[in-house]
Amino acid sequence: MTPQHVDITPTPEQREQAEKVFRMLCAAFDSYEFRYQTDRGSDGSLVAFGGCRCKAFATTVIAVVRPQLWLVSFLAKVPCTVPENRRFETAAAVAQANYNRYEGNFDYNLRTGDISWRLSSNYYGCEPDVEHYRMLLAKTATVLEDIGGPLAAVGEGRITLAEFCANPT
Repeated sequence: MTPQHVDITPTPEQREQAEKVFRMLCAAFDSYEFRYQTDRGSDGSLVAFGGCRCKAFATTVIAVVRPQLWLVSFLAKVPCTVPENRRFETAAAVAQANYNRYEGNFDYNLRTGDISWRLSSNYYGCEPDVEHYRMLLAKTATVLEDIGGPLAAVGEGRITLAEFCANPT
């Protein structure tokens, strides 16, 4: 079998809707007086990114609008690299953090020890609404604050897996 080429170039309709969503997304950032920069990906994606300060750490929140998928995603790295001897315990903590989580999830790279947050929302057939993107940005900041910090503490050995699991959020 010969692999088929799949064209992922956004259609004019996808580009137009993505631009509307991106304007609402930037308005959400503005409403929180969030300092951010914007960029465009080579695949047609629209990107906004800026610093976010939590109690336990500072990180960068990246919002990506992907026209081809009708998708907006909020991404943030938990700023810790888990040492090899703590990676399996941290993997269990990430699994627990994701259990029964209906919106968003933590991604964990067992090979590198990197932990990140991802929250995505499909906007196909939806009218862009600044309040929706305000909620996604607030949810990202809240989850990073409430769970990202404790996950980093497990990864760095400041708390145990049992302590993490005993304090559900």
